[in-house]
Amino acid sequence: MQRCAVALAVGFIAGFLAATVRAYPAAPVDYSRVIADSSWVFVGFAVDAGQAGPGAGDPVGDERSVMPQIVLKGPAVSKPVNIRVPGRTLGGVVWNDMPVLVPGAPYIFFLRQSEAGDWIPTEGAAGIRPLAAIRFDPVTGRIGLDVIDEPIVEPLRTLAAERSISVDYRPIDD
Repeated sequence: MQRCAVALAVGFIAGFLAATVRAYPAAPVDYSRVIADSSWVFVGFAVDAGQAGPGAGDPVGDERSVMPQIVLKGPAVSKPVNIRVPGRTLGGVVWNDMPVLVPGAPYIFFLRQSEAGDWIPTEGAAGIRPLAAIRFDPVTGRIGLDVIDEPIVEPLRTLAAERSISVDYRPIDD
């Protein structure tokens, strides 16, 4: 009987949370502002799955190694860099704003430096977005980025045009 009550309570809470999330979608992100607030924007790959642990002034964040490939704004580097995602505790559970990064998969990174000097995503999870693909046209020599988040396309096109990089919207099929 007690297990049934616990299962019922868990089911009720899960249903309530799912309904709440659907009822209150996240506010849209203004990627023109994210780009303006970022001091480093690049396309790159996650090198590792990351490591949770303390950082300067951030006892619960995650650190990931990423390899910049195509720099759209900021410094050009030829080695992996560490990015730090601030974490927080809520109800005794550690949370961070980091999307799951698959090593080797392409992402667009919008980063800024924290007061401690760490590279952190601008606007939390909005500062790291997956790409559908990176293309190269051997005839024109142009690089193309296939972006799965429609709100990023126009602001990114404006930034990438300076480097003759095309940006296209390519939604992921469900």
